[in-house]
Amino acid sequence: MRVVSLVPSWTETLIKAGADVVGRTRYCIHPKEKVKDIAIVGGTKKVDWEKIEALKPDVILLDKEENTKNMAVEGHWHLLVTHVTSVKDVGAEMKKISEVLQNKKIKEIADRWSQVKGQRVEALDKTPGVLKWLKKPSSECKKVAYVIWKDPWMCVGDNTFIHSVFELIGLNSYWLDIDGKYPKVDLENLEEETLLLFSSEPYPFEKKQEGLLELGQPAAIVDGESFSWYGLRSLRFLEGLLN
Repeated sequence: MRVVSLVPSWTETLIKAGADVVGRTRYCIHPKEKVKDIAIVGGTKKVDWEKIEALKPDVILLDKEENTKNMAVEGHWHLLVTHVTSVKDVGAEMKKISEVLQNKKIKEIADRWSQVKGQRVEALDKTPGVLKWLKKPSSECKKVAYVIWKDPWMCVGDNTFIHSVFELIGLNSYWLDIDGKYPKVDLENLEEETLLLFSSEPYPFEKKQEGLLELGQPAAIVDGESFSWYGLRSLRFLEGLLN
């Protein structure tokens, strides 16, 4: 089946599973050696439907958290819509994809999700996925904020896939108590010794680190793809932490 994937996490997984992906978003960047030959049809919030139509897809893959409701309404072909908000959702959603695409390899990956168990991390200074420590936390560090954007500062809240990863690895007790899934947060007024984890994406904190230490809090740059790309990439990350 010819697939247009508008979900970066799924795009990588589908390609690795041998699916015929004929269209993608500009944010579908993995696997690099494969995506360069796949047509770009737009972003995750807006696409060119004429380009998609020209690709003659059998399936257009969307996700309720990643894409917009308008995109689902505007689609003129067979839409396959997933909804991933936690690690518990991934296996079932992947099985749904595998059934529609009749792809056994996707089901095999889904079955691995049902067996994954994260290692219980004992302290914030042992947080996995750190690309670079800017300032290591002390033993007095009691909270963690996962930062995804700048100007304004935005963090990740509850009921999100990223939060569920922290639950799985045993760090949810440190999670900053904030309202909303992706709320704006005044980082300068947070409790002292709150560990700030700056995600490498969607905001490129790994490349734009200027001013982060001026906040005065312990901080690190973390691999955002490992924490948020809920297909094969985050599975491999979590499998690497298995007890």
